[in-house]
Amino acid sequence: RNVTGVQTCALPISVDANEDVLTLAAQLPSPILDFGCGNGDLVARLRATGREAHGIEIDRGPIRESMKPGIAPFVKLYQGGLPLPFDDDAFAATVSSEVLEHVDGVEAYAADIARVTRQALLVTVPDMISIPFSHLTGTVPWRLLESTHVNFFTAKSMTALFAKWFRPVTYYRLANNQVNGRFVPGSVGILFERL
Repeated sequence: RNVTGVQTCALPISVDANEDVLTLAAQLPSPILDFGCGNGDLVARLRATGREAHGIEIDRGPIRESMKPGIAPFVKLYQGGLPLPFDDDAFAATVSSEVLEHVDGVEAYAADIARVTRQALLVTVPDMISIPFSHLTGTVPWRLLESTHVNFFTAKSMTALFAKWFRPVTYYRLANNQVNGRFVPGSVGILFERL
């Protein structure tokens, strides 16, 4: 881990945007910030549809090397500290997809995400409710065991994390599975609106 709170080892970098997240993000007001944008795929795809979108990501060699072509001017690479390098209310909406489970001191990052976001927030994280569902199948979802996870969320705990600034509007289930005929949740997504 680095001293700024965001883990930097073994974080995925070349994963393209989840199609469900893209569909949801495309409905948000712009400008849109992708917090933890990885290779910039979501930013690139939103911009390709005419949306104003920007990303922020930890400045690392693998990130720079995997950045989508032409997207670098719209992605702020930084050292991971707070405050985020944006003005108050700089973005109408923020997306954070499969990132907050990796962030030490997540409460401070939640507060700063709220500071730069004036209308809507879309968050997705692995759903820890999958543990009791998986227990019934005799399995454990591999992604919950990633060594870079330092936070473990359910819809209730994610709602509580942002409750000072946002209220939940819609809950989503993403990347669900079937194991031996039983439903196992994947990730929980929450669309929030500003209080």
